[in-house]
Amino acid sequence: MKRYLALILAPLLVAHTTWGVSYFLEDFDKKGNHASFGFLTVGNQTYFKVGLSPDVELGPLKIGVDVNTYVNASGTGVTLADTNTISIRKVGYTHDDVASIDYGVQRGVRYGYGLLVNQYRTDSGGATNEFSGQKAGVKGWLKIDRVRLDALSTGGNVHAGRLEVACEECPMIPLKVGATYIIDQDGVSSPVNGSLITRPAQSGYAVDIGYPVFGEYLTLFTEYAKLTDQGSGVAAGALLDLFSIRMTAQLRSWSDQFVPGYFDNNYESTTFDFNQTTIKGDMGGLVGLSVGDEGDPYRVGLQWENFRNQQLISGAVGWAELMSTTGVLNYTYPLVTGGLPVINGTILYRPEGSLSYLTTIKRTYFSNGQYNDTVSVGIRLDVAQLFKGR
Repeated sequence: MKRYLALILAPLLVAHTTWGVSYFLEDFDKKGNHASFGFLTVGNQTYFKVGLSPDVELGPLKIGVDVNTYVNASGTGVTLADTNTISIRKVGYTHDDVASIDYGVQRGVRYGYGLLVNQYRTDSGGATNEFSGQKAGVKGWLKIDRVRLDALSTGGNVHAGRLEVACEECPMIPLKVGATYIIDQDGVSSPVNGSLITRPAQSGYAVDIGYPVFGEYLTLFTEYAKLTDQGSGVAAGALLDLFSIRMTAQLRSWSDQFVPGYFDNNYESTTFDFNQTTIKGDMGGLVGLSVGDEGDPYRVGLQWENFRNQQLISGAVGWAELMSTTGVLNYTYPLVTGGLPVINGTILYRPEGSLSYLTTIKRTYFSNGQYNDTVSVGIRLDVAQLFKGR
């Protein structure tokens, strides 16, 4: 077992995800403009950190900047990897319902119905939760009449594009047709606490068709996906979106050497190689339920999946301002690690005043049966609240 304790007196917005269910602390805690100071311990190295993270909104334009200084308190001169002194953390611009582009950490990226790209995120890799350009990307979309174009480009050289054509007003056949292509040009190579997370370069494409039965409330769909030089899969199912309740049920079939949702939220943080792993063709199912919309103070999600005769259950819950706390708790099974769970949670306690207290716990299992525990305890300073009324 590998274990380290990080004491971070910082504006930690730690992200937690599950396969198909993705909740992040910043989904429930919207306060910006934080100052930070304290210690960060990674392995046997300790760093003193001082930082400021202002957020600025100018109408449709949003800008976030991180200014951080890391000093090695161990006196060995080892530089902390995956960090920058000055970082443009996010830049975003949206023009009505026509176009949008944003730079920063990208999470929950799903193209089509998730058979190829499902809840992909750019920041799950690396040895720390600190922001860096390697963990960021540019994502955008453009609507022209019934046509929508999506694009993604990341600091890890993952690039994706999607074309979707909707004909919802067409008589008799109100279909949505989409096509997706994604490529990781150089694969994954990320050192994490003495272990190296690796994946080879990989690309893939998918095509999908959606049929809205009752407007946006119920959609029947099918999707085909192919991993280049590997296998392929097909899925068919239904999506129910009724008020704040969303349900999905789908049946999947795949050939040898195909993993459903290969580009998922665990892609950057788990090791996988088709040359060393045998995936047999099979059939499986997936059922998911979530309650709550984005921006709601309380949300919960649950998903069951059958993959290679494994019954995988994932769950997530998030809340805001409940007894002076805001938090997220998640439990997930990444498919490619053979059903090894990832358990994590973050709770932010905000009493009256400018200080709040953050606790984060994360346990990640490795394929050899060992696991890594990360525990963070921190204090966050709300700059706006500090000077309120002065």
